[in-house]
Amino acid sequence: MRGQLESIKLSLPEHSIINIHNTENYLLLSGTIDCVYDKNKNHLISFERDPMLTKETIIPLPGGVTQTRTSSLRGLSNDIDGGLPFNPRFLSYIPNNRQLICIYPSYLLKEKLTEEHFAHYKIRDQEAHKRLRNLLANLNEEDNPVIMIATFI
Repeated sequence: MRGQLESIKLSLPEHSIINIHNTENYLLLSGTIDCVYDKNKNHLISFERDPMLTKETIIPLPGGVTQTRTSSLRGLSNDIDGGLPFNPRFLSYIPNNRQLICIYPSYLLKEKLTEEHFAHYKIRDQEAHKRLRNLLANLNEEDNPVIMIATFI
């Protein structure tokens, strides 16, 4: 067997990890916690819930009782074009191209990327933001999923 094996001790006793993506400098972890482990700094960065991307759903239960469920998109903030975050639950990593790929259903982009959402975020690349808005204008909720690609430099 060729190559180098790494051993990292990472303790998350109250969480279960269902998906791990290994990049040169990071581990992208998802499960009951979504986070990034920085291998160089031996540091864990957990993603906070973003109030702009939080949704409450009321679930009816037997006997007329209801339960409120809160769900939220968490991930690496997308300050490039103001789009949705790079969320580990929707990620793939291509080592040869050093690319991170995030796939979102079209309906989710239509639902979440509103004027209120864009006003809440600092957007660094106005041309990329313009392309995103053009995509949203022509996107149907039932279209194929949208793929976001980021290249590690």
